[in-house]
Amino acid sequence: MGNAGRILTVLSILLLVVCLDLLSQTKKSIHAVRTNASIKIDGEMDELDWANAPAANEFVMYEPYNGKTPSLPSEVRFLYDDAALYVGAVLYDSALDSINTSLAKRDNNSAVADYFGVFLSPYNDGLNAFQFWVLASGVQLDCKHTGGNDDYSWSAVWQSATKVTDKGWVVEMKIPYSAIRFPKKDIQEWGLNICRNVRRKGEWSSWNFIDKSVNGLVNQSGLLQGIEKVAPPLRLSFTPYLSSYYEWNGIEHKNQSSMRGGMDLKYGINESYTLDMMLIPDFGQVQSDDAVLNLSTIETKFNEKRNFFSEGTDLFSKGGIFYSRRIGGRPAHFSDAGSNLAKHEAVSTNPSTIQLLNATKISGRSKSGLGVGFLNAMGSNTYATITDSLSGQQRKFQTQPFTNYNLLVVDQMLKNYSYVSLVNTNYQRAGDHYMANVTAADIKLSDKKNIYALFVQTGLSHIRKDGDQQNGYFCNTSIQKVSGRFKFNLRRVLLDDKYNPSDMGYVENNNQVTNALDLQYNRYTPIGRFLNYYTYLSFFNTNLYRPDKYMNFEVNYSMSATLKDNSSMGHYGGFNPFKKYDYFEPRVFGWKSMEPPAFYLGGYYSSDSRKRFSYSLDGWYWIASRFGRNTFNCNASMNYRAGDKFNLSYSFADQEQHNAMGFADKNEAQDSIIYGQREVKIISNTLETSFIFNKNSSLSLRLRHYLSTVAYSKFMLLKENGEMDDNIHYDKNKDQSYNAFTLDFIYTWQFLPGSEVSIAWKNAIFSDKDRAEQRYLQNLHSTVQDKQINNLSIKVLYYLDYLYLKRR
Repeated sequence: MGNAGRILTVLSILLLVVCLDLLSQTKKSIHAVRTNASIKIDGEMDELDWANAPAANEFVMYEPYNGKTPSLPSEVRFLYDDAALYVGAVLYDSALDSINTSLAKRDNNSAVADYFGVFLSPYNDGLNAFQFWVLASGVQLDCKHTGGNDDYSWSAVWQSATKVTDKGWVVEMKIPYSAIRFPKKDIQEWGLNICRNVRRKGEWSSWNFIDKSVNGLVNQSGLLQGIEKVAPPLRLSFTPYLSSYYEWNGIEHKNQSSMRGGMDLKYGINESYTLDMMLIPDFGQVQSDDAVLNLSTIETKFNEKRNFFSEGTDLFSKGGIFYSRRIGGRPAHFSDAGSNLAKHEAVSTNPSTIQLLNATKISGRSKSGLGVGFLNAMGSNTYATITDSLSGQQRKFQTQPFTNYNLLVVDQMLKNYSYVSLVNTNYQRAGDHYMANVTAADIKLSDKKNIYALFVQTGLSHIRKDGDQQNGYFCNTSIQKVSGRFKFNLRRVLLDDKYNPSDMGYVENNNQVTNALDLQYNRYTPIGRFLNYYTYLSFFNTNLYRPDKYMNFEVNYSMSATLKDNSSMGHYGGFNPFKKYDYFEPRVFGWKSMEPPAFYLGGYYSSDSRKRFSYSLDGWYWIASRFGRNTFNCNASMNYRAGDKFNLSYSFADQEQHNAMGFADKNEAQDSIIYGQREVKIISNTLETSFIFNKNSSLSLRLRHYLSTVAYSKFMLLKENGEMDDNIHYDKNKDQSYNAFTLDFIYTWQFLPGSEVSIAWKNAIFSDKDRAEQRYLQNLHSTVQDKQINNLSIKVLYYLDYLYLKRR
């Protein structure tokens, strides 16, 4: 190539960059047209008003070639009236038999199907949006997007229909104004983006270009204009429920049945804020938690699966001080029941959760960008029943008095996608004279181009019990480059030794200071065999806060990529070049245990998930420089789709810890701490299957067996310098085998929008033995023969909308 050719190439590249930059800065706009016709949502688009509305077209590819023209065209039109916004889309496709019309459960955002979606940001603030998605099979998904987070537990009542035609497939949506929130003004201007996924091509496209190197999605929206003289409607709905339970309790050797009834209420206080109330809540059909044997000092954290506490609670995550599973969780004095027994007495019943009397939340954001979140819940008195085996007499032991949970968030949006928030949680147990209060501030400041940002979280905890008080604080500060191929995050996290948010929040360990630097370099467009790749490098150092003592220095890295065949692969690793000191595992303040230098390596591979059969493999190996300590971990999963209705997945996990060291015992004076050298083996098998009858009806089964065995080979005495002394005689049996076997079998039928019937059968077996089982199949056989709890329930929800009732 001559000089002229080189110059031409350079100029072409520069021109392409400039064009992409201009494209990324351009906001498209489209007008909605008022209609007086009765639009039938049937996937036909045969009303004349559709032809009079302008079309949003000329989509731009998001993946795999960010910024290029999609392979298939799309046209989307908008109509509106005084009650709703209507969306009509023609998604052209030349291969009609290749349109993926697989069925899925509602709100399953991992479904393998063709998608169409609309992002609506009525306040056009660049951070918040309502998402309405439809699969080609007609299944609905809706989602609330807030500041980079997607909440698929948020649900709205709206209509949609799809139909495959000779041109491709057609979507019609009717989104009532009651399903969203928008400002009260004569002329509306909403943020808008439209997305399409062609599954067989692995191709995502959007109407307004979304540059993958720019931080954020909603801030890269276009505009929906033309909606005039519509008023936010009265948003008032009721969802009464009735449920029936029958339980076979093999542990307590009794059967019992019960009926429950209650109601959820939603009320739009104004165009911005919504009140949600839950009277006599019922969470009996929530999926079982994945219980594990936890040998560490760090509490196991479970995901929130109760819709009321996960739906529309984006504001409640501000400040990082709220963990919703605390509400209605385990009673504070649950374990004390067994410690207060007289001779011949035994605990016959001991509820593991607190029955909630009600829960109320208020959430929303005004046109000035002021977000308010309020949550209050009340838990009833909870009692264990203690029975005298000789006389048969029973008495009650209170494990939790009446409890009030309260959360308040105020969040003000600022320019340049910035915000400042103030958060407070308050927890009170009336009978214990116990109160815990945590207050935090959460701040984000970004530059005009949304390239750099400063994040600050800081807060105070205050606990008062019987006149005694304890105050603590935390501070989390980071400076980040959030856009571009190269990103970084310089952060410092400080938690003092008195900071304790655990009554309504979650913290792994306090009394430590961490300084870290995270570096990223990513490529978002294809190169060679790769569609994209991401690299990550992290350095972090942790010290004890009080007294100031070194704990750990670690380096971690990872590399991941998506290949052109739509498979993905990655490699990761890290090392501790110096000794590591653990001040928490000894369970006595001031003591520490030493871990030698170590490193780990791992990798994963996932096949193309678009195919009927797909799989993934992940494994890592950790080894320490002394004592022969090493850990091997592997995970494998397989997924098979038979037709458009049936799906079967299986996952397996195996971890083996050799010569592991950990806390075993201590004396009453807490000056003699026993550690044990142990072999730990963890095996987990999970089978999930679903059959989707149609877009409103499905049957699902989830079966999980978890086994953890712990076998001690010797015991040692912990010394003050963190080393171990082998010269010890300790003959207590600390071996253990823990089994958790759970089965969830659920049928759901949405017989009307927002109304549902569900039938659930749940089986649970938990066993804890003082020996280390070696044969897996023999252990599984003995587990399923063990005492178990079976629960059969039927629940009916009926959605009532005030405006619909008023019209009737």
